[in-house]
Amino acid sequence: MRQQLERQNKELRSKLQELEGVVRSKYKSAVTTLEVKVSQLEEQMEQES
Repeated sequence: MRQQLERQNKELRSKLQELEGVVRSKYKSAVTTLEVKVSQLEEQMEQES
């Protein structure tokens, strides 16, 4: 019984790490996209003034 719980715990920790990695990469991608948009808007503002 204890070994089974330890195995389940190990599997769940592994899944958690995997999901954290996915979330981190998606978040990073979203931040990069927003940074590009901000940069484009700043360039547009400079051209208009």
